[in-house]
Amino acid sequence: MNRKSIYENALLLRLMLLFLMRPQFILTYMPVNILCQSGIFCFTLLLILAAVTSKPVSKARVWIIVFYGTIFFTSLIGPGRLDSFVTKNIRSFALCLLVDLWMTYNPELLIDSFSVLNWYIYVNLIMIVVFPDGLVTSGWFLGHKNTQIFAIMPVLVFALIRSYWKNGKISAHTWVLFLASAATFLLGRSAGSLVVFPVFSVLVLIYCVKDRAVPRAFHLCNGLMAGLLLFGSFFWLQNVWFFLIEALLQRGASFVWRIDLWNSVLSLIRERPLLGYGYLIEESLQELSGFYGAAAIHPHSVFLFILLMGGAVLAAVVLVGIFLAHTAVRKSAGSFFGKLMLVTLMVYLIDAIIEVEWGFQINVMFVLGMHTTRLLSLKPWEPWHAADNRQSRKRKLRIVCRRPRFRNVP
Repeated sequence: MNRKSIYENALLLRLMLLFLMRPQFILTYMPVNILCQSGIFCFTLLLILAAVTSKPVSKARVWIIVFYGTIFFTSLIGPGRLDSFVTKNIRSFALCLLVDLWMTYNPELLIDSFSVLNWYIYVNLIMIVVFPDGLVTSGWFLGHKNTQIFAIMPVLVFALIRSYWKNGKISAHTWVLFLASAATFLLGRSAGSLVVFPVFSVLVLIYCVKDRAVPRAFHLCNGLMAGLLLFGSFFWLQNVWFFLIEALLQRGASFVWRIDLWNSVLSLIRERPLLGYGYLIEESLQELSGFYGAAAIHPHSVFLFILLMGGAVLAAVVLVGIFLAHTAVRKSAGSFFGKLMLVTLMVYLIDAIIEVEWGFQINVMFVLGMHTTRLLSLKPWEPWHAADNRQSRKRKLRIVCRRPRFRNVP
C-alpha cells in the first residue's frame, strides 16, 4: 500500500469519518442504513490493511488489537454472541485504528478533517429545538439524550485542539460549537450530561484557557482511583446519595433501581471472574440479571461492563491502556494539549461510573491520549491555498531551472 497516497488523501479521510461517526438517525431509514453499513465494512477492511502494512507499529495499535481480541476470545468461548460483538463494535474498532494511523503518520490532516463532523452538532441542536419531544423513538439526529455526549465530546475535543493549533487560542467558531453543545445537553435534559459537561467546561476554562498549572495529584491514575471509590460509595452510602440525587435531580427512584441492577451484575461477575461472559446481547443480559425493560440493556456502568465482558483479563488490558495514556499525558503536562487530554480523560473516567457501555468514543479518546506527545510536534498550520501556491511555485521553479537540451547540429 502506498503510504503517501492514503495518509495524504483528505477526501478519503473525511468520508471515513462521516461513515464511522454516522448519526443514529440514519438507522431509521433502511436503504440509507444498508448503504452506510456497506461503506463502514469497506472502510474497516481498508484500515485493517493499512494497519497491517504500515510500520512501525505503535503501542496504541497493539493495545487496540489486544483489547478487541480479548472480547472476541471471551465471546467465542463464553455465552456471549460473537456476531453481535462484530456488528456492534466494527465502528469502534475501525475508528480507533483510524485515529492511531493518522496520529502516527499525518496528525495535521486528521485534526483538520475532524471539522467535517461539526455540522452534526448543529443539525442535532436544530432538531431538538424543532422537535423537543424527540424526532424518532431513538431520540434526535445523534440518538438518545443520554448517549449524545459520546458523539459530541470527540468532535469538541478535536475542535479545541484544531483551534489552538491554528490560532494559539480558542477561536470564536470553537466557542460557538461549545455553546451549541451546552444547549444540546440543556434542552435534551440528560442528567448525566448535565453533570459531566459543566465539569469538563470548568476544568478546560481553568487549566487550558487560563493556562494555570495542573496540580501534581491531578492525573489519570488518581482519577481512576477516585472513580472507583465514588462508585463504591454508591453502595456504602446509599441513603446519602439517594437524598442528594432526589433533591438535585429528582431521580431517586432511578438511582435505587440502578443499585439493584448493579448488585445483580456483580453477582454474575463473581460467577465468572476471570474471563467474563463475552459480549452479551440485551436479551441475554436481561435473562441473566433478572432485570427487564428498555433500561436494562446494559449494566449502566463502564467498570461493570468491562468485568462482565472479559473479567479480570479485560480489566487488566484496560488498566494497561489507561497507563499508556497516563504516561503520554504526563510527558505533555505543561502544554495546552497535555492539559486538555488530561481533563478529557479524567472526565471520561468519572463519567464511566454511571454511564452506559464502553462506547467507541471512549476508546477513541484513550487512543488519542496515547498519542498526546505527537500533538507537541505538529507542523505549523497554513491555509490550504498557501500550500498549493507554494507547490505551484516549486513546480515553476523546476521548469525554469531545467537545463535545455540541444541537438548536435552538423
